[in-house]
Amino acid sequence: MTIRKFRSTDSSDIAGLLGQLGYPATPGVFRRRLKNLDSQGDLILVAVEDHRAVGFVSLHLIPMVHEDGFLARVTALVVDEEFRGKGVGKGLLGAAEDYARKRGAVKAEITSAGARKGAHKFHLGMGYKEYRKRFLKRF
Repeated sequence: MTIRKFRSTDSSDIAGLLGQLGYPATPGVFRRRLKNLDSQGDLILVAVEDHRAVGFVSLHLIPMVHEDGFLARVTALVVDEEFRGKGVGKGLLGAAEDYARKRGAVKAEITSAGARKGAHKFHLGMGYKEYRKRFLKRF
């Protein structure tokens, strides 16, 4: 398995992975969403096996006014069902954290739906701590 930066040829695989995460998207919709990313503070890494993206992580560096440094926010992390439990997620998240640290991030945040117990166990195993309150308002 290789971890590398996203390439446009990964769009179909990423769209399929988003569907596994519960956010169905076509490759075209995914490419449209990419246009909103900031090349300086946003990153998508993919895990590749046999020329296929089998997992990805998206990371966004957010400047903070209440403390020095950036918040590294992971907005998506998914590994193909066939490849879970094989270290792919650990490799992706570790590479994203390394990228964030090198660019001045002082902490990282990742969210997960309440029903994703396996993901919660994974995040705790990667050194994240659970914080109970999060407020969200959709427009």
